[in-house]
Amino acid sequence: MRFAVLTAAMNGGEAVLNALDVIARRVEFEIHELEINAADELESSLWYQGSRRDRRRLLELASQASA
Repeated sequence: MRFAVLTAAMNGGEAVLNALDVIARRVEFEIHELEINAADELESSLWYQGSRRDRRRLLELASQASA
């Protein structure tokens, strides 16, 4: 399943960011695909800024694939 992530979600509240982390974990295991619609806004998002280095790398790769 492919999930498209919007800017509003990447800057959402704690519950939204936690849900995105669950999806990202499933992307790591190649169960789901992640599409980041506003790749140019990724690095300034709360989700990216609050992520560990390995998660940031996954998000960067997903945003490059979405471009």
